[in-house]
Amino acid sequence: APRRPVAPTADERAGAAAAARALREAQGAWRDSELIAPRDARRGADGEVTAPFQGFGLSVDTEPEGATLRVDGRDLGETPIVASVSCAPGDELEVRLDRRGARPWRGRVRCRADTLRVLRVPLPR
Repeated sequence: APRRPVAPTADERAGAAAAARALREAQGAWRDSELIAPRDARRGADGEVTAPFQGFGLSVDTEPEGATLRVDGRDLGETPIVASVSCAPGDELEVRLDRRGARPWRGRVRCRADTLRVLRVPLPR
C-alpha cells in the first residue's frame, strides 16, 4: 500500500519561509541593475576598433597568445584578455605587450567613456 505523505515539521516550514524571503530579496537587487548586451566592434574614422562597454576597457589578442599585458606599468594578465582600466575620458595610457621569444610591442591608447578598445597585435619573433 502507498505510504501517506508526512507533513513538514515546524523547522522545515520556517526554513522554507526564510529561503523564500531570501529569494525575493535577491530578485529585488536586480531591479536596479543595467544590462549591457554584447555588440559588434566597429572601426572608426580614426582606425580604432571599439565596442560599447561599462567604463573603459581593453580587449587584447596577440599572435601568438600568452603575451603579458601592462597598462601604465600595471600587469593586467596574459592575452587573450578583456580588462577594465581605471582612467578618465581623454587620459592617454601606455600599453605594453611582452612575450618570451617575440619582440615587445608598445602603443598608446586614449580612454573613452563606456568604450572597449579592441587591439589585435601580431608579435613577430
